[in-house]
Amino acid sequence: MPVLAWVSGSEIVVAGLIGLLLFGGKLPEVAKDFGRVLFRLRRSVDDLRRESGIDDTLRELEREARKASDTPLIPPAAPPYPKVLPSVPGNASAAPEPPAAAGSEPPAAPVPPAAVVPRTPPDLHAAQDDG
Repeated sequence: MPVLAWVSGSEIVVAGLIGLLLFGGKLPEVAKDFGRVLFRLRRSVDDLRRESGIDDTLRELEREARKASDTPLIPPAAPPYPKVLPSVPGNASAAPEPPAAAGSEPPAAPVPPAAVVPRTPPDLHAAQDDG
């Protein structure tokens, strides 16, 4: 992640003004020297990474991470059932039953459930009498 991602434009302007106050007319020379130092430091770090073989290890780890993220953890679902079922032979001419005619018998009234009377177990009843 680049370091400048954490620095906003206004912070860069403030840092430039502070540098101008501290170094005055030598600011371009100081900035050039600072750039050279950063370039050498980066080249040294790159050489060190290449010599140690850490680049190969990092590439291998990134490849494994990509492969692991590409493989689904849950197997794919089975294909959905067809929306329309195939017709049954010999049943194509059968018409659906018409709904019950209006004005026929009214539906029967629902039967209420039997009343539930709470009862205490015999052991508890006896214990209450003793108490």
